[in-house]
Amino acid sequence: MPAILYKIVKRKPLIIWVQDLWPDVLLDIKFPFNKQLSFLIKPIIKWIYNKSDLILCQSNSFVNSIKKVVKDKNKVKLYYNPSDIKKINFKKKLINNNFNIMFAGNFGEAQNLDIIINVAKKIKKNNDDIKIKLIGHGNQFLRIDNLVKRNKLENIITLYGYLSYKKILKHYLNANALILTLKDGKALNKTIPAKFQTYLAFKKPLLIAANGEVNKIVKKKKLGLTTKSGNYDGLYKNILKIKQMNSKDYSKITINCEKFYKKNFLLKKSAEDLQNRLIKLI
Repeated sequence: MPAILYKIVKRKPLIIWVQDLWPDVLLDIKFPFNKQLSFLIKPIIKWIYNKSDLILCQSNSFVNSIKKVVKDKNKVKLYYNPSDIKKINFKKKLINNNFNIMFAGNFGEAQNLDIIINVAKKIKKNNDDIKIKLIGHGNQFLRIDNLVKRNKLENIITLYGYLSYKKILKHYLNANALILTLKDGKALNKTIPAKFQTYLAFKKPLLIAANGEVNKIVKKKKLGLTTKSGNYDGLYKNILKIKQMNSKDYSKITINCEKFYKKNFLLKKSAEDLQNRLIKLI
């Protein structure tokens, strides 16, 4: 709203880069008084969108949703979140003989991390040679960590907080596949989590337990294996499929990840694209 006032005073174009769909996200994460707040916020968001000159959206689903509430549909454009991953030395060998899968990032309500606990229980029960690393922080970390200890899940390693690039790099390189989970929700199903780009940069098969946009992309572009949000049995089976996959099929997925990453998420490419869009507005 201050930006709209500044736009009017200075007579300059206003660009909005949408990272979350409001007020839908309030309903998805069960925010207190979410329905009442949603009712109040919806007309304000619509007004903000219509007052902007360019709306950049982090996913195609965002584009389709926002076009429904703006008069000028042409100002709504897809613009993926870029990734600023430094050069990765892929020649480094895996440190350990276990089959390692990893989740890295925010531990929040939206991530629906209980599914990984349920998967770990199945791995333990079936005595599978699989290790899971959970790295990150957030308001659900302690609860998940307590569940790991309470259920004596020795196949899960939890690491809290921000790690240096050098340290996190080792964990990524040591992973055979990367997990992305999302709770089912109107806004969440349309979101591409920021970790998606990072995962692709490391050229590892993605294990998706989510509905909507990210599920569709991975399935269409053959970037890994997918199952529905909350389907721990499906996620477990997909982990086994990746584990048992021959080197040729595994390599095809890694190549697809690299191609899709370079085409859509390189920072330099994204910056040039943004610059061109801004020049057109002047």
